[in-house]
Amino acid sequence: MLLVLSLVEPALAQELPSLDAQLFRPSVDARYTLWTDDSGSRDDEAVTVRAFVGYADDPLVFEAADGTRTDALDGVSTLDLAASWRFAPSFRLGARVPLVLGSSGDLAASGGGLGDVGVELAGLLFDRAHSGVGFAVVGGLTGPTATLDAPLSSPGVTWWAGGVTDLDVGDGRLAVNVGHRSVPDPGSAYTEWDDQVYGRIGYGVPVTDAFGVSAELAAHIAYAAQDGQAAPVEGLGGAWFAVAPDWRVQAGVGAGLSTALGAPQFRALAGLVYQPGPTVEEVAPAVVEVVPPPPPPVALGTLGFSITGPDGAVSGASFELDHEGAWRPIASGEDHAVAPGAHVVRVRAPGFAPTRIEIDVAQGLHSELAVVLVPSKVKVTAERIEISEKVFFETGAAVILSASHPLLAQVAEVLQDHRDIASVRVEGHTDNRGSEASNLELSQARADAVADWLVAAGVASERLEAVGFGETRPVQDEESEAAWSRNRRVEFVIVARGD
Repeated sequence: MLLVLSLVEPALAQELPSLDAQLFRPSVDARYTLWTDDSGSRDDEAVTVRAFVGYADDPLVFEAADGTRTDALDGVSTLDLAASWRFAPSFRLGARVPLVLGSSGDLAASGGGLGDVGVELAGLLFDRAHSGVGFAVVGGLTGPTATLDAPLSSPGVTWWAGGVTDLDVGDGRLAVNVGHRSVPDPGSAYTEWDDQVYGRIGYGVPVTDAFGVSAELAAHIAYAAQDGQAAPVEGLGGAWFAVAPDWRVQAGVGAGLSTALGAPQFRALAGLVYQPGPTVEEVAPAVVEVVPPPPPPVALGTLGFSITGPDGAVSGASFELDHEGAWRPIASGEDHAVAPGAHVVRVRAPGFAPTRIEIDVAQGLHSELAVVLVPSKVKVTAERIEISEKVFFETGAAVILSASHPLLAQVAEVLQDHRDIASVRVEGHTDNRGSEASNLELSQARADAVADWLVAAGVASERLEAVGFGETRPVQDEESEAAWSRNRRVEFVIVARGD
């Protein structure tokens, strides 16, 4: 952006200031935003890696009192490499390596080179999944490692320390960063660029499972700033697209909102991000269609069925009205007399998950239900209720992902059908990464969350007990991703049967 220096002689504008005018650095592990950090999760020890190419236009332009303009840095192209490693449940180590692909300006030699390499350490104090609001402290530094002759490096060590807080708002996540940044004296007669307070606020929201958008605002305000000359403010909008499990493409465009050094006229960036996370498929809900043909000359209503599965017609289906316990077989082309009014219809067939449908039957009219059953993922054995897929949670939290709701709905339906099962123990298990105490706490919270979900779905609370075993009962004693994944699980153990 244009920086007006009313007290500066034109000759001074030919000096090369020792400062880094490229303020933007990508977050090392934020999930929804480009620049603004989020607090993270305790159970996530995975390594994340990201690489961004970007271009900033006019990040450092001066104009002297006599109108002489100096484009100190009128364009810079960069490649930012960043990675993070959560080496303990509450601690994360990050690193950034900025590479300048090309720069131009009156005070910048053309070409590229290495920028100032930085490291940072973050500690999580409050986990958003348990307290509703996440909070972490973060600190880091960059060294004077630049190899290029341009105002894109500091003459000494730059360090910063601050706080990160975030919370889920609506379908997205709001994050705020505030802290202090200590900057070496640039040694220039025409710039006041010293210690600063920085602030960033960002909001990111997934639009679909594979696409999301974000908006951010960032500011760096030098304590000795006058007339806004050392108070750059920048806005940034972004989007991300999932291209494979754990991989996404992120891009953004932004611009400076103040006439201060480091705030560009325009910024554009795009990058590739590797960040592990659960990948699940949504289960299509049952399709219900009501077709009223001409009414028969009777006082009761009639109900007919068309039952299919993914591969076509389904045999052996039956239905129950209003949880009365009497299951009636469904024969092709057969109508069933039903009292007028609202009913809850449950349909089941061998090998398929039961489906529940609410319907209003009108007096003297015929209602036709077209039901598509999905294969069952739940099986009752002598000792357990076995599930064919895992219950997925938010990383490091006891929040059940929506993709697991259809599976738990099947478990609830099975418990409704098997009244002989008097008591079930919901067991939570974790892998052996992280501390034993935190794993035990997380497993108990997840077991409680599943039991609460089933109670909300209509299962009597006295039939359920929730127990977390942490890492004490692994099913596979190995140190591998496959073993850790198998050991993180929820199981349903039949404790007692009744009549």
